[in-house]
Amino acid sequence: MEPLQELHNGDKVRINIHAFDWQKNELTDKFIDYMNRNEDTIFTAKHERGQLWTFEEDDMWLFWVNNLIKV
Repeated sequence: MEPLQELHNGDKVRINIHAFDWQKNELTDKFIDYMNRNEDTIFTAKHERGQLWTFEEDDMWLFWVNNLIKV
């Protein structure tokens, strides 16, 4: 397993949409659409719990820390 990326509240991040390629058949159309629309969007990281993060700008989804790209 890869080492966990260190994130802090307020860090700028993007969604690593390619991290989901292997499980696209298991994802909802709504989530896939959200990722595709926001592939290049820079969000402000907001810690939820454990290794799960969301965004200040839109907290609808939770992302595992290593599925985000720190910019």
